[in-house]
Amino acid sequence: MRSQVELWRPSDLTVTASNLDGFRRSIVDVVETMRNDVDGMAPDWSGIAFDAAARRADDEYDEVRRLGRTIQAIVDAYNEGARELESVLGFLRRVVVETEELFVVTEEWALTRKPAEEGGLRDRQDELADYFAERIRNAVAGVRMFDEKLAAALEAFGVELSLNSPQGVPSDLRDAIASTPGRLTAASVAFEAMFGRRPAGAVDWRTAVALDPTSYLDKNQGVRAEVVVGRIEPVPGQGIVRMGLYIPAGEVVNFPHNDLGDDRGEDQTFDPERTRVSLYVDYENGLVIARQNPSVGVAGEVGVGVPEVNVQQLSDGSVRLQYEAENALPPLDSETLATFYTVNGDIVLSPGPDGVGVAAQIGDYPSLEIYQDSESGGTQQIYIDPADSGSKWGPVGNLPFHHILGDYSSATQRFDAVPSMALWEVSVPSAGRGGS
Repeated sequence: MRSQVELWRPSDLTVTASNLDGFRRSIVDVVETMRNDVDGMAPDWSGIAFDAAARRADDEYDEVRRLGRTIQAIVDAYNEGARELESVLGFLRRVVVETEELFVVTEEWALTRKPAEEGGLRDRQDELADYFAERIRNAVAGVRMFDEKLAAALEAFGVELSLNSPQGVPSDLRDAIASTPGRLTAASVAFEAMFGRRPAGAVDWRTAVALDPTSYLDKNQGVRAEVVVGRIEPVPGQGIVRMGLYIPAGEVVNFPHNDLGDDRGEDQTFDPERTRVSLYVDYENGLVIARQNPSVGVAGEVGVGVPEVNVQQLSDGSVRLQYEAENALPPLDSETLATFYTVNGDIVLSPGPDGVGVAAQIGDYPSLEIYQDSESGGTQQIYIDPADSGSKWGPVGNLPFHHILGDYSSATQRFDAVPSMALWEVSVPSAGRGGS
């Protein structure tokens, strides 16, 4: 309605932004003061009680800082919205002024002719009616588009605020994705698409992040990861097992152009996007996930393949994963070399009271890290197997070769009579956008 739009004021958005920013500053100041007060009690106060109070103060400070970053993103959205609203309203007003030289613009943005006694004025009205009607429609459409865009952004941030709480989300996940507004929302959407509910605990959230195929690293240029999944029987109490296969070097040899690696070492809080392939066994929800991230060449090429994974499970909960992932940018663009130089292996996980046991035959390249996370949020290292070479020549000299971990032969023989299940691709909606 015209009367409603004419009441819109960009200054209302800037005032809201200013008030929110003041609130953000005040809550951060409060928890910072509280933390400093507790720290200032040392060394007069020491011991178990002081340590607990100091940890609590640090935790609350970190929580509020994370909340503050989301509020800052909302403040930025309001300020940007004010600038955009000023622009679209200004354009609409100019179009209305021009139009009302010949027509009356109604409450519904329709045009009615002004009384015209002169034939020349009537002729101009006949000639320009469609022109001005189209200009009004376009200008109003611009205002409505702005309104929908701002509403969608604020709704997403509202969900982010509700999710960015201490309940359920492991602290390392919050820290890792705090600089990417909307990523918690995207993970929640991916999880809900799979299970029909929102993630509610530490294991749920780790699964949710793995299921989100959105690429957030700039180098991936928005190309989504390929995610395949399969159902298994849950084994309550075993949490989730995360396996990351990553290239330790920042750049590795390929032909005709080198590829970018993951440029990191072992990390128990690894982001699944910073791997070549990651494998997750969610024993609580009964789901196996394999995720292959885009391959990126130094010349800007980007491609992604679909990992092939077969899964078997025994009645005691043991799971066998046979996996293979081809580089989407194979050497010399050769299909023969693509199938020869793959990331592949065969891993058996056996649940136990002190964590899963591992037996495997895995490639000499790339590096492998395995961690197990509990529902309470704790993480234990299960196995670390560095690549045989961390240099840029590592894939060329090591991908075709393998080695054994644990009692691989006995572990795999138990699965001889067990049917195998191939993981399947899933269409997961993406609520996030790439770039970070």
